[in-house]
Amino acid sequence: MATRIEFHQHGGPDVLQALEFTPKDPAEHEIQVENKAIGINYIDTYIRSGLYPPPSLPSGLGTEAAA
Repeated sequence: MATRIEFHQHGGPDVLQALEFTPKDPAEHEIQVENKAIGINYIDTYIRSGLYPPPSLPSGLGTEAAA
């Protein structure tokens, strides 16, 4: 099991949820890494609040990671 932070509606920090999930097996051209930390940038606050739309809801934050 792994944990991810996601939101199902736009809003403040209170819409963020820590949810457990089972990662999918990577495809032939992909790799799987275990992140030790993620970076949250200012644009992530725009995405969470709805000022900058995410691809679809539910969505998550953080596009930087340290493995």
